[in-house]
Amino acid sequence: MDRHRQNNFWEPTYSPTEEPLTQEVSWNDLQDNNGPRNKICRGEDLPNTLEQIIEKDFRNCDFVGKFTNGRQIVFTQCNFTNCHFGKSQWEKIKFSKCRFQDCSFGVSRFRFVQFIDCEYERNYFSGNETQFEKCIIDPKKFIKAGWTNLDRDVLATKQTSPGYQKRRFELTKAKAAKAILNSLRPLNDDVLFYSAIKVSVLQAVKASLSKAWHLTLTKSRLRKIPHVFETCFYAIELASVYIYGQCAGWGASVMRPLCLGAVATAIFGTIYCFGLELPLFSAIRRSIDILLLAGYTKYPIEGEPKWAEAVGFINMATGVFWYSIIFPVILNRTVFQRN
Repeated sequence: MDRHRQNNFWEPTYSPTEEPLTQEVSWNDLQDNNGPRNKICRGEDLPNTLEQIIEKDFRNCDFVGKFTNGRQIVFTQCNFTNCHFGKSQWEKIKFSKCRFQDCSFGVSRFRFVQFIDCEYERNYFSGNETQFEKCIIDPKKFIKAGWTNLDRDVLATKQTSPGYQKRRFELTKAKAAKAILNSLRPLNDDVLFYSAIKVSVLQAVKASLSKAWHLTLTKSRLRKIPHVFETCFYAIELASVYIYGQCAGWGASVMRPLCLGAVATAIFGTIYCFGLELPLFSAIRRSIDILLLAGYTKYPIEGEPKWAEAVGFINMATGVFWYSIIFPVILNRTVFQRN
């Protein structure tokens, strides 16, 4: 008898006083009720004729076994509350507009599964044991809804702390985000794929930041010094990666960096036009020359105020930053797409 609800304190399904589930659901009886309560749902018992389950409420259920009957089964507008998906395998299943709340995906595998327009809230998943293979899933929603138990009283009885659990789960989210990214890589959904890149890259830095911050708080005075520097380093890295990624559109489109270059040209052109009283065309051309680094050495012209040199340097630095964005994005969209 599996006692995961009584033992796995890190999961939202944790209930130490609850008795293990023993009654099994009858899939053929789902049409006659709103959904199962406190039942074991076995995948092997799925009828071969079952194709769709609509607007059913699964509460406090354990899903076990292999969920596939040789055809695609669609769960439509179903709610899964306090359900445990550990030790279950799902293949060619579609969840459409379903809601997962306080669920655990601990030791579960999803293969060719689609999560279309689904919502998630306070769910646990494992970085190593929750597996995705060619699954369509919104990485931002799924990872953001990640949850682990931070109740200080519960954790004290398990000889651990909220800080340590949070640090560990940030790493778990980083691994899960990378798994979702790899799952989406061979598929044809560019929106979710580039969203997964964003989530995976940022979450990896967040995991390192969380670890450094936890060590800063727990180490003794002198031993925490290197971790203080680590914390500052990862905080700066997180901000830098976020800004760079946003400017580059996370590699999804060439239009964002092109628009960024156009805006930079307009801003510096306006400064040259009104500050140096240049004709509009000459001001824009100067801005482009410096931004593209093609004519930076021609400026400033003798007799111009000192601030013009400083603005020109900022204009040039913006150009270097723009080059570092535009070329990788173009290469990603053409030569090295999804590598």
